Amino acid sequence: MVLDFGKLNSSSSVRQTDPRKLFTTLKRAPRLKRPLDEQADVLDSWYVRRAAKNITLKMNTGAGKTVVGLLCLQSCLNEDIKPAVYVTPDRFLTEQVIREAADLGIVVTEDEKDAEFLAGRSILVINIFKLINGRSVFGVGSRRIPLGAIVVDDAHACLTTASEQFALRIESGTAIYEQLLVLFEDDLKAQSGSGLLDVKAGDPHAVMEIPYWAWQSKADAVLAVLHPDRASEEPTVSRLARTSCGKIGECLARAMTSCDTASLKLLWAPSRKPASPVSQHQPGCR
Repeated sequence: MVLDFGKLNSSSSVRQTDPRKLFTTLKRAPRLKRPLDEQADVLDSWYVRRAAKNITLKMNTGAGKTVVGLLCLQSCLNEDIKPAVYVTPDRFLTEQVIREAADLGIVVTEDEKDAEFLAGRSILVINIFKLINGRSVFGVGSRRIPLGAIVVDDAHACLTTASEQFALRIESGTAIYEQLLVLFEDDLKAQSGSGLLDVKAGDPHAVMEIPYWAWQSKADAVLAVLHPDRASEEPTVSRLARTSCGKIGECLARAMTSCDTASLKLLWAPSRKPASPVSQHQPGCR
């Protein structure tokens, strides 16, 4: 009888992508005997729709979201979708995910330069501050490092941090504040002359909105005002805010005082397309 060793080698190299079956192949801690019923249902639903770009998974507190998120990412890696990143809202949860991964038998790292991570053999676990900031290791603007799969744990908390990174907070008395106030003076005056005087006087109760069309039409002028601040050791405006000035959906200018210091706040929310719900993670494999 002739043996086909080629078939033997090819079958042994196939890696499991079904997260429930993948669970059984891992060298787990004794406490993790099998997926809980809720975990199993969510994993099955995710696996069927894993080709979707954005998926939202909702699970009850204590239902084991971390295990589900890790299994989804490992499934993506086994399908050669890499690199994979697990994002948490803070350092405490990062450590919790690392401990859970150790018990689950999944290899993780906190070093984005780790060769195992870059090769798709481990999952990077970081907090949202490292992913979204003006000097993100994953790139800003046109310079970006592509990611294959990402899970955002506790998405609501992470979204708050992301919004903060895309906000301008400029103290009054600075050159940037005065230049922006002059730039939008006519737009504010058209709304209320007395309101503009209150803003200039630093009235803590004075609130005026800059129309989004005025902000968009003057986006280049705003960038010219913010650009010199880029080289500062402690820049007043985050790099993300500067590079996103042209993508504004809403802008709010507010004069307020605190300890004799007034400030100008410019906030906007870029338009976002809702993710398709499945069942607080957002693993998008493709």
